[in-house]
This record gives sequence, structure tokens and C-alpha cells, in this order.
Amino acid sequence: MMGNFRIQMGLIRAYFDAHIQQKLMYDTQKEQSARNRLRLGKENGSQRAIDEAIRILERPSTDPGAYQLKQRCEQLG
Repeated sequence: MMGNFRIQMGLIRAYFDAHIQQKLMYDTQKEQSARNRLRLGKENGSQRAIDEAIRILERPSTDPGAYQLKQRCEQLG
């Protein structure tokens, strides 16, 4: 089965699509966390809220699940 390049290309596409979907969910979660920090600006001070939001957004965008899917794509390719 792995000798058939058409099947292999389909698998690569499926793993890559799953990787992108997983990464999108992770990045969306980071964005929501940053927005929540900004909403607390009135209570904790606006500059502190901005600093915390930036720190959240600067976290690496590599979710462990997405990283494994990307590695699988590279193995198949």
C-alpha cells in the first residue's frame, strides 16, 4: 500500500489537513486567552493586561498534537 504514490499523497493530505486544523484550534485558544486578559484591564490595569496578552500571543504556536501530525507528514513525504 505504501508503494502506491496516490494512496501516500492522500495520506499526506489528510495528515496535513489535520495538522492545520489542530494548529488553528490551538491558536484560536491562545487568542481567546489574550482577549480575556485584555477584558480584565479595568480591574488589573491596562498596561499589565496588555503585557500579559502579548506574552500569551508570543508563546510558540506548536501544539504537541499538531507537531506529531506534521512529523507524520514529513515521514510519509
